Amino acid sequence: MMGSLFSSISGLRNHTTWMNTIGNNISNVNTVGYKAQRITFKEQITQSMGAASGANLSSNIGGKNPLQMGLGSALGSIDSIMTQGAIQTTGNPLDVALTGDGFFTVKSGTQTLYTRAGNFYQDNIGNVTTSSGAIVQGWMGTFDRVIGTVANPSWHGNPIEQIVTANYNIDTSDVSKISNIVIPKDLRMAAQSTTVVSFAGNLDSGTPQNAATTAGAGVLPANDVATPMAASAGIPIATVNASTTYFVGVTPDLSTTMTIYDSLGNPRQITLWFFQRATQNPGAGMPDERPYWDWYAFDTTYVQGSQVYTGSPTAANCIAGSQITVPADPTGATTITYSGIWFNDDGSLASNGAEWTPAGGYQGVFNDPISGQTYYGPRIILLPDPTNTAGLNTDGALQLDFCLNFGTPNYWNNGAAAIQVNSPTNTPIFEAGRRDGLTGDVAGNYQMVGGTQVYVPNNNVYAREVSGWRSGDLVGLSVDSTGGIVGQFTNDKSITLAKLAIAMFLNPQGLERVGDSMYALSSNSGLPRFTEAGKSGSGTITGGALEASNVDLSVELTNMIIAQRGFESNARIVTTSADMLDTLVNLGR
Repeated sequence: MMGSLFSSISGLRNHTTWMNTIGNNISNVNTVGYKAQRITFKEQITQSMGAASGANLSSNIGGKNPLQMGLGSALGSIDSIMTQGAIQTTGNPLDVALTGDGFFTVKSGTQTLYTRAGNFYQDNIGNVTTSSGAIVQGWMGTFDRVIGTVANPSWHGNPIEQIVTANYNIDTSDVSKISNIVIPKDLRMAAQSTTVVSFAGNLDSGTPQNAATTAGAGVLPANDVATPMAASAGIPIATVNASTTYFVGVTPDLSTTMTIYDSLGNPRQITLWFFQRATQNPGAGMPDERPYWDWYAFDTTYVQGSQVYTGSPTAANCIAGSQITVPADPTGATTITYSGIWFNDDGSLASNGAEWTPAGGYQGVFNDPISGQTYYGPRIILLPDPTNTAGLNTDGALQLDFCLNFGTPNYWNNGAAAIQVNSPTNTPIFEAGRRDGLTGDVAGNYQMVGGTQVYVPNNNVYAREVSGWRSGDLVGLSVDSTGGIVGQFTNDKSITLAKLAIAMFLNPQGLERVGDSMYALSSNSGLPRFTEAGKSGSGTITGGALEASNVDLSVELTNMIIAQRGFESNARIVTTSADMLDTLVNLGR
């Protein structure tokens, strides 16, 4: 009788434990990252009441099984169910959900712990922590900080800003580099000058068209604005006042404008001009009959006072200098009159109204010091600068200095183009820059010889990526699918500042629960193996979301009924055994 009492007591105790486990599961049905538990029972010790015996054929006696009686139940195991919980979107940038195997690594004091709860926060100094204050572990990027000594120890104010240069290639293979993830809230990204520009687009492969163009007469605007002309249009030439520079150019085939950054992070505008060149000479290293393109970069035009300037070009073939000045000898039959002033043979002032006729036209020639090619025809023709001298040489040729200015694009095909000033049908008159306020036009037949670029359709070029950026302050954090903590800065740049360390175990059910949704190593869990999310069998990460509890309420409520019936049955054994004992005691009355 006493044995039944003891057996039922063990059953009551075990079913009470089961109810406690069910209650704990239900209470954590909404706990982030919680893993449900289950209980299994096993039979306790047994009492042998008779030994087994084998069959005896000679005595014609069969075998007997042992006579054993159990003495109650015992707990077999309390298991952690490591199935995946549902992913719930929260929108909080530092909420992290792990889908698959693995645990987040945190450190509380000197103890390293592991958790599936990814509701992380930043404390006042930038530590990324759990809700209980444990610091999240991972691999950090490289920081360049502003270091110095505060001259006045009693100084109060804003903290010194820290300049950050993030390491895009965080080495997650070195376990020794796992440390506290600390992202100061006053981080500033240093400015980066532009070093690489990527382009995308279509450059038409057709052979450039050649066209002969006859220019008309025109007067440049008095506000000195640089106005490029189309290649198929005429070349305007007009009076140039003293100490004034006018620009005349040719429109390129293609152009694209982008923003780049200097070494201080200041934004700059740059325009790339594309000029299609004629078929290359096979001796120059390109296949024959294959058109190709050159490109040139120019700073954006800016205005200073009433003058308009353009920046120096940077050509693909590294032509040095922003402008080249070469002598041009007029040898054609063009008559030039200095509005009421003329000079003697030796350059001395004579009287008004005289004329002279040079021997021919003008042609600018310059050499490319890198490629060794010779180009004919100036990109831009400027009338003489007021500081230059003009007069008749002893041989009767008029010597003037002309300037080839690279501020406005103008490319001449294959070195074959030239500007020829032919003998006009009337007398051209223009002011050579010696005096102000005189106006007039150059009229005549100005011919482009040898081939001028004509716009070819179906071309487009645009800047796809620029490597530089301006400085920026940290304004937000997010977590990507690999566990990278990405910082967003005010310069529209996003940099991976750190990466979460994911711990993998051979037997995750062997981890010991220590509270606060944390696990610790045990002798049966195995040592952790650290990796980043999505590698070596570890799960992937969803930022802005949390893993919900994997408790199944339907299972728990069903188990509750079963546990209740088991407990009631064991209790009935106690009452029944008590009644039987009462009956036995009453036999003596």
